[in-house]
Amino acid sequence: MSIKQYFTLESLWSKLFVIALFFVCFWVASAFGSVLSYELHGLPEKPAMNVKHRLDILGLSMEKDGLTKLEVDRFIISGPNEIREGLTPFGYFHPKIETKVKRKHNEWIVSFHINPGPRTKITHLSLIIKGEGKNDHQIIRTVGNFPIKTNDFFDSETYVTAKDELLNAAIARGFLDSKLEKSEVLIDKKANKASVTLTLNTGRQYYFGFTKFDGSSLSNSLLMRYAPYRSDDPYKAAQIETFQQDLAQSGYFKQAWVVPEKDKAVNYKIPVDVKMRERASVHFKLGLGFGTDTGPRGSGIIMLRRLNRYGHKLSFSTRISAKHQQFVGNYTIPGRRPATERYVGSVSYVFQDYRNGESLKRSVAAHAIFEDYGWKHTWGLSLQREDSRPKKGPDIKSTLLIPSLDLLYVKKDDPIKPNYGYRIGFNFKGAKEGVLADDSFLQLRGDVKYVTLLPLSNRVVLRGSGGYTFVNSIDDLPISLQFYTGGPDSLRGFRFNQIGPGKSLVQASVQLQHDVWNNLYIGPFYDIGNASDSVFHDINEGAGVAASWLTPVGALRFSVGTPVSKHDSSIIVQFSMGPEL
Repeated sequence: MSIKQYFTLESLWSKLFVIALFFVCFWVASAFGSVLSYELHGLPEKPAMNVKHRLDILGLSMEKDGLTKLEVDRFIISGPNEIREGLTPFGYFHPKIETKVKRKHNEWIVSFHINPGPRTKITHLSLIIKGEGKNDHQIIRTVGNFPIKTNDFFDSETYVTAKDELLNAAIARGFLDSKLEKSEVLIDKKANKASVTLTLNTGRQYYFGFTKFDGSSLSNSLLMRYAPYRSDDPYKAAQIETFQQDLAQSGYFKQAWVVPEKDKAVNYKIPVDVKMRERASVHFKLGLGFGTDTGPRGSGIIMLRRLNRYGHKLSFSTRISAKHQQFVGNYTIPGRRPATERYVGSVSYVFQDYRNGESLKRSVAAHAIFEDYGWKHTWGLSLQREDSRPKKGPDIKSTLLIPSLDLLYVKKDDPIKPNYGYRIGFNFKGAKEGVLADDSFLQLRGDVKYVTLLPLSNRVVLRGSGGYTFVNSIDDLPISLQFYTGGPDSLRGFRFNQIGPGKSLVQASVQLQHDVWNNLYIGPFYDIGNASDSVFHDINEGAGVAASWLTPVGALRFSVGTPVSKHDSSIIVQFSMGPEL
């Protein structure tokens, strides 16, 4: 049996309708499901970034889907115009653009091959300074270092930045009425030439007037010593900011506001209004803690912030644990420049168990502290009486008058959580037999620490120390002046002060860290060091894993290490706390 199918005219039209509907649906589905991406070829990096930004603003980025064919066509047509607009700020006015389009499944790929053409050069530059500021050395220096030169390629961003820097330099030097009388760029697109004209009128220079203080019981003479300026000095905005920061960090105030009142200026002298809210005169704090080297411990401090109107301070502090007891009293007098200078007199009583012996030290000392070019200088003179009981050898009773100098330089990109920075410190101390001293010695020490960020949330921490004591025998010195190493902040994998004593000290450490969560860094470490009478004799090594959590109160450090240079398989767990740099 054979079956034949016949089509009437009506059935033929229905079939054609179905076929047409199929093609329409196919076209709509393919268009509405399209994804667009684009490529840029032939542009330098900076112009390419600007062009990309403009193309993205066009509304079609690689991540956007659901595009109609009309939108794809609009991008292909409008793209070259956006490219031309994106190149003009960099002095390219005659680009040649070739557009290539290809389709892969439901993805449209638009490639722009661009020859940016000749770039416009600055053939004429006129930079004129008028007013009192034309002879100001800082403004002259800014003009000399002006980032736009004749024969440079024109760049609108560089032009705007340079113009703003020139105006800001004048304002920062106290020429508060400075204005750009003329700011003009003339471009000859056909010749690819640009002419730049800038005329700055600085006007009159302003000066610091009278400074008024309100809200403090301290003397105006002390408060004025925090100011980095004097009346009738040329006005500098940066000094207002420094003044406010120094008052806030003085320890006397909860808050401080330094407000220049330009609208009240008389004869171009600006009065300054300083308002303060004082902290409580008496401050005390108690603390409890635990250290792997000290066991349970307690601490306390009481401070009298304002003994008198001259800003003198008195403080008493104590730290107590089974292996360490310390009582210290300090009397602090602000210096000539109290933000960076002070004088401190102190008395102390310190007991310390050094594992290799015990020490009881009583001392009176005076220190002069000041900062210069970023370096903190601490000049000291200490008279100490120390009774030492080494586990090996006879007891040592000594009286020493010790002059000392400490130098410290710290640079970091963040005060609490530095990703980059370093710390350099030096210490010099000594004594002369017969000058209120039982023995003669000279001790030198240097310490350095370096932190830098690595890719993929990693960083590296490097640390090193070295020291040497010039003395006939290290056994002649009290324990507190002998070199030891071992512990969480020196040689991990060894117990606190496990290695020593010695005339010399050498320590080095490297640690790789990864930020696993919220500034919690974990990674392996490798430490070396020794304290002995020979500098590089019998170097000890320790290795393990350490964690460092950077918090507002300092870095909390935890390590698990073991010696690797000796036949010792012990695991040492240690904890410490302190600033990262």
